[in-house]
Amino acid sequence: MDVLDILLSALAWAKKRDYAGYDPFDALSSPVLKKVAGNSKIMRIIFTQTLKRSPINIRNLMKIEPTRNPKGVALFASTYDMMYNIYGDKRYLKERDSLVDWLFKRCDEEKDFACWGYNFPWQSRRSYLPRENGCSVVTYFVGEAPVIKEDKDTLERIANFYLNELKVLHEDDEHLSLSYTPYEKEEQIVNSNALIGYQLARIGNLTGDKNYSQKSKKIMDWVISQQKKNGGWIYSPTSHLGMDNFHNGYVIWALMKYCGYHGGEKIKKSIDRGLNFYKTMFRGGRPLYSTESEYPVDIHNCAQGMITFKEAKDRGLYSGDLHEDILRWTIDNMWDHKKNYFYYQKHRLWTNKVPYIRWSQAWMCYAMARYMQEAE
Repeated sequence: MDVLDILLSALAWAKKRDYAGYDPFDALSSPVLKKVAGNSKIMRIIFTQTLKRSPINIRNLMKIEPTRNPKGVALFASTYDMMYNIYGDKRYLKERDSLVDWLFKRCDEEKDFACWGYNFPWQSRRSYLPRENGCSVVTYFVGEAPVIKEDKDTLERIANFYLNELKVLHEDDEHLSLSYTPYEKEEQIVNSNALIGYQLARIGNLTGDKNYSQKSKKIMDWVISQQKKNGGWIYSPTSHLGMDNFHNGYVIWALMKYCGYHGGEKIKKSIDRGLNFYKTMFRGGRPLYSTESEYPVDIHNCAQGMITFKEAKDRGLYSGDLHEDILRWTIDNMWDHKKNYFYYQKHRLWTNKVPYIRWSQAWMCYAMARYMQEAE
C-alpha cells in the first residue's frame, strides 16, 4: 500500500465518522467524571491523565460523546486543500469547503475578536479552560485553514484575540510573550508564542498593519531568547516537561515560516541550531518522546517530524530524507492496515491503539498530504 492509498483510507475512516471522535484529553466531557471531580483541580488532572494513558477506551462507559474538534477539522480541511492542489479533484474541494464552513460557523461574529477552542473542558497544572473557550493554538490552526487564511476580516479579529484577549506575561523593549489562553496567568509557553508570532507576521503582511508585524518580531525574539545551548527549547521556562519532541518541531516549523516574512541571520542561525538538535530526537525514523525519555513513541511526534523536515527540505535548510524515514517507520509500526487508522502511542512493551480523531488521524493525514506536496 502506497502513501496515497493510506491517506485516502485514513480520510475515509474519518469521513465515515463525520470527522468526530475522541481525544486524549477529553475526560472532563464525561458527566460522570465531571460530577465526581467537581471544582477540584487535582481530581480533574487525575481523571484527564488516567483516561489519556489508558490502553482501553472506556469513554462510552463514561458517556463521552464523539465530537468534532476545531483544530482537527482545520487540519482535515488543510489536507483536502493540499489534495485538491495536487490532483485537481473537485471532490476534495467540496469536502474542504464543507469543513471550512463549519469552522466559520463556530465563531461568534458579534465579537470584535475571533477565536476557537477545544471541544472539551481541559485542566492544566495552572489553569482550567472551559469547553469551546478561546485557545491560542486551536485558533492558530483554524487561522491557517484554507479560505480562512486569506479572509482579512477574520484574520484581523484573530490578531485582536491574540493581542487584546490573551494576557501579556512578559514584555520589554525587545521581547513579548503571551499566554496560552485568556485564563493563564503565569506559564510562558514557547511553542504557542512561536505559532502566534508567525501568524501575526503573516497577518501583518496581508493587511499592511505594521503593529502586527512589530508585535510578531518581539514575540519571535522572545522565542529565540529561550533557545538553549543544545539548540532545543524547553516547553516553558517553568515547565516540568523538559525538551519534548513535537513541541520543538512546532517551534522550528513556525520559525521557518516566519523567516519567509522577516528573515535575518539571527532567525536563520536559530533555525539551523534547532534543526541540528531536532535530528537527535529521532533514531532512524523512530521519534524519541523527549530528551529525558525514549518512550512512548507518540503519533504526534511522527507527524510533526515529517512536517518539520519536509518544510526544511523544501526551503533548502535541510538536505536529508528524515521525513521519509519517519513516514516509513510510522506506516510499519503505527498504522492499522485492517481498521485504517493510526495508533496513539507505542510503548516499549505494548501499544496504545485507541483511535483519536484529532491527535492521531488528523495530524497524520495532514503530514502525509504535506509529504506528497511539491516544494512551493
